[in-house]
Amino acid sequence: MAGAFLLTVSGISQAGVIYDGGAGTTVYGATNYLCPGAPGPCTAGPQYIPNNLTGNNDILSSPGNGYQVANPVIGNNVAETPNGGLAPGGVSNAIPYAFAAAGGNAPLSGAPFGTGNTVNTGPGVGFAMTDTTAGCCTASYMITSWDADYTVNAAGLNAFNAYLGIVGTNLTANDAAVASLVVGYSINGAPDVFLTDMILAISGACSNDVLAGNVAAAVNAACERR
Repeated sequence: MAGAFLLTVSGISQAGVIYDGGAGTTVYGATNYLCPGAPGPCTAGPQYIPNNLTGNNDILSSPGNGYQVANPVIGNNVAETPNGGLAPGGVSNAIPYAFAAAGGNAPLSGAPFGTGNTVNTGPGVGFAMTDTTAGCCTASYMITSWDADYTVNAAGLNAFNAYLGIVGTNLTANDAAVASLVVGYSINGAPDVFLTDMILAISGACSNDVLAGNVAAAVNAACERR
């Protein structure tokens, strides 16, 4: 089972979800954008690409709704934990773990990476990201993936979910902050079940925000200051 969990109490039976450990990896990179069919409109819906660690199409390349399409492939990575290299399959056996990186150019795109910090505790992930240039042309990205094991009692089986939130500042109308969370779980070896994909995409112009999944509303204080 992998994901972030929200525990609840039902009646007198307390939900039990015990984290038993896991393994994962985090990568940072930088990519330029493209728009399929340019100069026509960008993709209408979200787009994902395959994840070499999980085997699922769970890496967001565009939230849709007029956003351009990023290219967060291995050739655009600048750092990976735990081995610091570009090869896939790095696994951290010491969760929770923290990883940070700053600077460097992506080998494939040549785009400059800003700064990133990630803390992966297994049941949850916290991160901070900055890009290098306001309002133009490239994106710095972070991808963290993990497989985790949990012991869950009968009450806990109805008590888990996931949530996604971001906060920050977009300096210009052309800037955006985008986050995505994909959670799949298996109970006692059964086929994977996936929660609804979650996306938060907040544009500097406040004109094409995307709120998907377990998101009822958002307050965007990150719009361009005028």
